[in-house]
Parts: sequence; structure tokens; C-alpha cells
Amino acid sequence: MRGLVEIVLNAVVLVERSVALEAMPYEGSEKKRGYANGLKPKTLRFLMGKLILQVPQICDASFYPNSLEKGMRPF
Repeated sequence: MRGLVEIVLNAVVLVERSVALEAMPYEGSEKKRGYANGLKPKTLRFLMGKLILQVPQICDASFYPNSLEKGMRPF
């Protein structure tokens, strides 16, 4: 169950990144607001145990996924 939650949360933050950039991955667009710069692992503690999430990094724009609470303490 924990693995499924990790997969879903990682997919959600990637969608949020695309919305924040106003472009899909590898898409060139004139209205693109920044550039994806990889993923940063973050370990969080939840009721079901620790989860390792991949938080997207963005250049030239401010971004933190809404699905994660900013300031959550790492495990």
C-alpha cells in the first residue's frame, strides 16, 4: 500500500510541475514560465511509515507542490 501512495503522490507533483510551468515535459512553448531541473528526493513520515517522494526542482520560477505541506519535517 505504501508503494502505491508513493507512486500516486509522485505523479501528482509532476502534474503540478507541468501546471506551474504551463508546459508538459519536453514541450517548447513561448508561454513556458521556467525550466524543470530534475527531482530531489524527500523522505516524509506518514501514518503508514516513511515515504520517499521525488520533489521537482524548477529554474527561473518559484515552485513547491501544493500536495505537500511546505515545511514538513523529513524523517
